[in-house]
Amino acid sequence: MVSQPRTVSVDKFLDVRFNCTSTTAVEELHLLKVTWSHNGRPISNDSRHLVTQTMTSQGGHGHLRLYGVRGSDNGQYECTASNGLDVATSQPAYLLVKGHSSIFYNFLAFVHSIVRFTV
Repeated sequence: MVSQPRTVSVDKFLDVRFNCTSTTAVEELHLLKVTWSHNGRPISNDSRHLVTQTMTSQGGHGHLRLYGVRGSDNGQYECTASNGLDVATSQPAYLLVKGHSSIFYNFLAFVHSIVRFTV
């Protein structure tokens, strides 16, 4: 994974976007697929989630857009890139929905921010 998704804090009902970038050999670019998960469960396109990817000569860019976030969107998000031979999963990023109090997710975001700056 070249670029990792970042932890985001956003007000309820707003939209949010996560991004990641992965590389692969040029001859394997057509096989590259980027997927997203929320708390370990795969995310599919629906009325509130849009998963897309764009390709360049250097690799693939994965995008996840969430529309009108709500408390149930709180949690861990990961990007996974696969070219059919290798699989790479990003470090977790967290979505913290303001107006939805959760001591657990506030603690996770705090720990994540410390680890990110000390590694």
